[in-house]
Amino acid sequence: MIAKICAFVSILLIYLSAFFIQERQIRNMPPHLTQTLPARVHKIAAGYMYQLWAEMLYIKTTVFLGGRKPGQEPQSYAENLAEHFWVISTLHPDFIDTYFICESSLSSLGSDSVKKTNAVLEKGIAAKPDNWILLFFKGFNHFRYQSDPGEAASTLYKASRIPGAPVWLGHLAILLSAEGGDIYAGLMWLKAMLATERDEMMRDQLQKRGHCF
Repeated sequence: MIAKICAFVSILLIYLSAFFIQERQIRNMPPHLTQTLPARVHKIAAGYMYQLWAEMLYIKTTVFLGGRKPGQEPQSYAENLAEHFWVISTLHPDFIDTYFICESSLSSLGSDSVKKTNAVLEKGIAAKPDNWILLFFKGFNHFRYQSDPGEAASTLYKASRIPGAPVWLGHLAILLSAEGGDIYAGLMWLKAMLATERDEMMRDQLQKRGHCF
């Protein structure tokens, strides 16, 4: 009887040791974002629940982002992360949270990642044409990560024409146009803004801005 108890205790100790060793190894491993299937496959699998499916995939993606360890190499997950955002935005283009998280987590990971970020943003811009923030994100990416102030200016000008967009978008577009070497385009935009601006104080500021060109 004592021998059986000793054997049981020994087996239990071995099992617990193996369990804690495995748990420690899992904790020390960097979180991994697996490759996702194409959007059309998800849509077939989910049927009419494809929007809910997209939100579940979004949760999986954000859990991964929240669990990244400091110093984890971005190239180890950038491609899969971009594919997740592409699939989510394809299944549920109206889900605005996707574009905010995509911009904050993917755009800075390299030249290929910023191109993929802008491609995802295009889906949001098409689905939500009245949302100037998505155009602002895209314009920022052109300027900050792609060193293309001319394209940034063009994108921000489109954003500035959306009802409710802040006035400074138009000012920034003019400045970026001049920085990109297209001073004539900047002047044309300035004239267009003057023609549509009703606030006298703002018109005065725009006229003063024109003397900078």
